Amino acid sequence: MISMSFFLTFLSFWGGFFQEDKPAEPAVFAVFVGRTPCEAISKNLGLPVAADCFKLKWKVTLYQDTSTKTPGNYKIEATFCRQKARTGSWKIVKGDESYPVIYELDFDGKPLRFYLADDVLFFLNADGELLPGDSQFSYTLNKKPEAI
Repeated sequence: MISMSFFLTFLSFWGGFFQEDKPAEPAVFAVFVGRTPCEAISKNLGLPVAADCFKLKWKVTLYQDTSTKTPGNYKIEATFCRQKARTGSWKIVKGDESYPVIYELDFDGKPLRFYLADDVLFFLNADGELLPGDSQFSYTLNKKPEAI
């Protein structure tokens, strides 16, 4: 007669042998939300600008590899992509003395750069300078608190 412990050991060994290895789901590194002026960032990214556009609403989700904790993909949900979120890869690059660490998103072949300070993501232009806002909106996104 087969003992119960032998039977359970047998099942756990062969059951694990036949399981498929599924790739790990990416982990959310951070989510940033906010509103920015419309015209300058749209021109920088080569997006069409409507004459009446004065603000863009943003939600930027940065993902990281679960095992290495390195940057992975991003998802942008924004006014300019209501039909389908924009996705791509992001990386951390070395900046200068003013902004030593820069988050760079590959936005359809164009770099979209940010500087992070105190849970605020600041948009940078191609020269690595802060984008100035206007009287109503700034080029910043706030880190969304993690869900409890």
